[in-house]
Amino acid sequence: DLTPFLTGKSKGAPHEYLFWRHFDQKSYVVLTGDHQKLLKRGDSTYLFDLGVDRRETIDLAGKERRLLKKLDRERLNWDDQLKPPAFLGLSQRDEYIRSRQQK
Repeated sequence: DLTPFLTGKSKGAPHEYLFWRHFDQKSYVVLTGDHQKLLKRGDSTYLFDLGVDRRETIDLAGKERRLLKKLDRERLNWDDQLKPPAFLGLSQRDEYIRSRQQK
């Protein structure tokens, strides 16, 4: 529950990493407590330092390869723990049909 952190009742970072997955678009976001952000959209991956670049204009993916790999590894570990979505979006029609045929 992030509510205490959003309302200011709790200080600091709630977790070492925060993750989001937008299944329909095959995109992910990983945020770290020290303001690093990994954004993955399909085959493209971006890395931002939100502490100095809140507008996400400077992609550090090419310069910070070690950090990029670490955050992507954390994302994959987290994603492996998730169950597949119960309902696919309208854009996943073909994937839904394939999954039904495999059963």
